[in-house]
Amino acid sequence: MASAPRIQRNVLGGFLLLVALFAGLAIFGILGGSSLPGGEVLFPSILLTAAAAVLGLISAVVWSKRLWHPIGPIGLLLTVLALAFTLSLFWAWWAWRNVPWAPGFAPWWQSEAAYVCAGILWVLASATCHIALFSLARLKKEYRWILRATILLIISLAGLILLWILDESFRWGWSDDVMLQAIAVLGVLDITGSLAIPIFHRFSVLDKREFAQTVPLELSLTCPRCTLAQTLPVGRSTCARCGLQFVIDIEENVCEKCGYALYRFESAACPECGTPILGSQAIPSS
Repeated sequence: MASAPRIQRNVLGGFLLLVALFAGLAIFGILGGSSLPGGEVLFPSILLTAAAAVLGLISAVVWSKRLWHPIGPIGLLLTVLALAFTLSLFWAWWAWRNVPWAPGFAPWWQSEAAYVCAGILWVLASATCHIALFSLARLKKEYRWILRATILLIISLAGLILLWILDESFRWGWSDDVMLQAIAVLGVLDITGSLAIPIFHRFSVLDKREFAQTVPLELSLTCPRCTLAQTLPVGRSTCARCGLQFVIDIEENVCEKCGYALYRFESAACPECGTPILGSQAIPSS
């Protein structure tokens, strides 16, 4: 059985191939792909491949860090299914239309139900990857409500879009205007929360770094001009005797991501967020 790192490496390699495929399709389209066989479905295929590459990369990163497991693999699976199913619909439609001996009836891949299934897969994949992205945020307790509220908004928005998609098929009689207004309102709130979370993440990191101090923020020194021994604070200060100005900067060894203090800490990763620690960051306890 393949190990987890090998599986993750293979997945990342697969998405590198997907990015290469996207680049090839884009160049193909630029060089006149619309005039070649299959050109009419080429541009939608390029857009779908690019969207899947972004969603898949998010899921792969979250999976590699094993954050909120198993949301990473689930998002990756939904993205692959959505891309493969939709591309098969597009190209099957093109192939069927261009086959001279094709019968007159419409096959299943031209039915409304097939495209409804494709839409459902894309909504589920987008919502799952969106939520997975927030697993990278490290928020203080007083800020975590915005994370929970945004996740609830994503779930509500995805559910409402799914109902709207299904209503187009089952005709439950709901007002399109009301549905679209509700989707727009939830979308605005979702975007607001998604933009706020990185800001609160940064606030949390700054707060941790502010309190991650293992030494007092002052330094005992001797003035090089008048030889007066004195204790001066960090930052700009002046010698009490001769007025010589100093700029003192003390930098703690902390995690680059979350600000966790690494003084006398021996480990390959930060215990707070799991970020790998460079050899120059950690100070041996001896």
